Amino acid sequence: MVLRKKNKSINFQGKIKLIIKTKFEYFINKVTDSIAKLSSEKTGIYQNVICKRDLDALNSSNFQEQYNSIASQDPYLRNINNIKLRTHFILHYFDISYALLKNLNESQKVKCCFMGVRHGTVASVISNLRKENVESFFLIDNFKDINGFDIIQNTKNNLNSNTNGKFKLYFIKGFLPEAINDLSEDKFNFLHINLGDPTWEIESFKKFIPKLSSYSVCIIDNYGFYPKEKRKELRNLLEEKKIYYTELPTLQICIMSDLN
Repeated sequence: MVLRKKNKSINFQGKIKLIIKTKFEYFINKVTDSIAKLSSEKTGIYQNVICKRDLDALNSSNFQEQYNSIASQDPYLRNINNIKLRTHFILHYFDISYALLKNLNESQKVKCCFMGVRHGTVASVISNLRKENVESFFLIDNFKDINGFDIIQNTKNNLNSNTNGKFKLYFIKGFLPEAINDLSEDKFNFLHINLGDPTWEIESFKKFIPKLSSYSVCIIDNYGFYPKEKRKELRNLLEEKKIYYTELPTLQICIMSDLN
């Protein structure tokens, strides 16, 4: 009799757990569906940033068309709104880099380096909307083909269609930070890093520091996703080198040399 009651109790507890689990999964699915629907209908949600009003600049025809055409090629971007605000921040910090450079020497244009390129979404947006302000692009990636898809050729196509011979374009196929040794330029005004690994991003930035020109700008996309100790490691490095930085609401970090 005791055993029978125990089995009934266990069976009852199992049913309760199943009901709770089912209800919880239903709730999560409903929330996920609501967010997905809202994301598709409203442009006020960008990655981890929620805006009560749409940002007109993000939806301007020039930026929207260029961003969507490249981002939609990347199978890892299930929702192309995910990095739209990040890309827009990068574009504006490129403008700051150009403004600082122009203040020093009106005849100069921006020398850019991109570490981690994939389909070239960020580089393509800048090359299309700011080609008059660019002197050269250096793009470093292992450019590993995915499912037979030739990423380096596709990226070249995306960028070549925009440059129209306005600036020099260099592709460096290799692994970071070692591939920095293959850069033919000594100094750069703008650096964008998106490798997906905190250790390699910090090591690559550390190796690149001597190549930062005066008043240069660097954006590291994934800083906010770093483990706490890695974020601290990068901040300590910047503070030790007396390099100015600011953390952005998009989880990026903006680093600007010679401002401290």
